[in-house]
Amino acid sequence: MLSNRKAKGWLALGGVALVVIAVWGFVLPALAETDMVRARRAFLEKHRINPAAMFYTELECLDPPPVGQAVPDGNLVPASSQAQPDLQD
Repeated sequence: MLSNRKAKGWLALGGVALVVIAVWGFVLPALAETDMVRARRAFLEKHRINPAAMFYTELECLDPPPVGQAVPDGNLVPASSQAQPDLQD
């Protein structure tokens, strides 16, 4: 009776492995070629957005502009908004 349980466990593990292989190897690559995914990828590349970034600070498009340079809303970045490094020990 214990061997019958083991056999069922191995069959279940094999079934799950086959499903994962099918999804990862066939379904996801097919979805990657759809127009919707291509458009999203083009949008991310155009706006220099890294979808793998863990934090917003890792996105180049969110780097603050230099002091005195206009931001997209047309306002200038004041000097007080820039982080100043702490040079004291």
